[in-house]
Amino acid sequence: MLNMRKISIFLPDSYREEYIALYIKLIENYKKISTQIFSSVDKTTEEYSKMLEKKANTNYDFELVDPGDVLESIYHKTIEFYEMEKLMEYNFKLSSLASAYQMLEQQLRKFVYEEIDHDFNRLQTNNFHDFGTDMKKIKQLYKFVGYDLSSNTHWTDIKDLYDIVNTFKHGIGRSSQRLYEKNPGLFLKSEFSGESLINQELTSNAAIILDISHLDVEYYINTIINFWKEFPEETSAEHPFTG
Repeated sequence: MLNMRKISIFLPDSYREEYIALYIKLIENYKKISTQIFSSVDKTTEEYSKMLEKKANTNYDFELVDPGDVLESIYHKTIEFYEMEKLMEYNFKLSSLASAYQMLEQQLRKFVYEEIDHDFNRLQTNNFHDFGTDMKKIKQLYKFVGYDLSSNTHWTDIKDLYDIVNTFKHGIGRSSQRLYEKNPGLFLKSEFSGESLINQELTSNAAIILDISHLDVEYYINTIINFWKEFPEETSAEHPFTG
């Protein structure tokens, strides 16, 4: 005999506040590191170049060494220093976004697992390591308890964040294709061929292939905060069960 059973999940204010607090701290630390380390790359590079010049003036006898060769060496070392600093800034920005998205996915997974497994729902779930192992499965689980994650007004931006993070982590693929169709200006192009660098570099984190000036890290992290603010306090759905 089939009976209808109501499956409910409840998000207490304490959980909501705990989830949001992570992103507030993430923004705080992101801003601090950005200001302290990456806000003055040009100045740091200039100081590095002057240090090399000072060191060269001490170490070389310019009657024996061609000054042009030394200056050329300093120039190339300075360019390498600047490019490495910019690569670190690139990775820091995108890693911050990746952390934010990963925290959201794991918060959603853990919350729905604990709620479905709660005594009042009387459901026996799979082991956690087999439960909601990607966002597609997590969305299905929330639909099971009566909430469509994509109905949240911030979900479109979260999907965009997923594509940004996946492109950073994996390079060319479905995410990068969707991202390019929506925001082609985000993809840097070769000055010589005009081809997107993602197609040339064969890497998406050991080389700069996205224009991070087009990425507002705080906007996306605040999007997740607003997602949790909008998340319903309670949601439920009825399902047929035998017995």
